[in-house]
Amino acid sequence: DKYLLRVTAGPTYAPSTHTLIPVNTTSPTHISTPLMDAWLNVRIKGYNGLPTSAPPTDSAYFSHPLHTSDLHSVGYTFIPKRDIPGQDLVTGFDFDHSIRDRLPPGFKTAMRIVTTLLDPGIYSDPYSDAPFLYGLALSSFFAFRVGDKGDGGVGEFRISMLLSLLLPSL
Repeated sequence: DKYLLRVTAGPTYAPSTHTLIPVNTTSPTHISTPLMDAWLNVRIKGYNGLPTSAPPTDSAYFSHPLHTSDLHSVGYTFIPKRDIPGQDLVTGFDFDHSIRDRLPPGFKTAMRIVTTLLDPGIYSDPYSDAPFLYGLALSSFFAFRVGDKGDGGVGEFRISMLLSLLLPSL
C-alpha cells in the first residue's frame, strides 16, 4: 500500500503531546489533562497501519452481534477532575483540512434539516478550511454510567461512550 494509517491522540491538538494509539487492542490508552482522565480504544476492521504489529481486526469486538456491520469504532471513558456543567460539555468532530470537495451533493440541505428539526443543539461549518461538527455531549452519548461498575451507581462520576462510525473515511 502507498499509505499507512497512524492513529495518535493526546491532551491537546499539538502533535508533540500525542502518543501512538495501539489499534485493535483490548487495553485502552490513558490520556490525562488538568480537566479529566480519559481512556481511549480505537478499533478498525481490516486495519493496515502503524504500528505494523497491530492485529488487523479486534475479533472479539467485531464478532459481537451488535458490531458485525461496523467498520470502525472509537470508544472512550473519562472521569472529570472537577464539575463540568452539561451545557459546557460538547463532543464532535473537527478536521485540520478542508473536506468541502468530498461532501456529497445536497449535504448543505441535509445539515439544515438535521440542525433545524432533529437536533438544534448541533453546530457546524463543514465548508470551512477547518471544518467541524459539535453538539452537546449529553444528547450524543450512546451509553452513560454514573459510578463504578457493580457499585450500583454510587461513587465517582464516570461517563462512557461508544461511538461506532459507519461513515467513509474523509
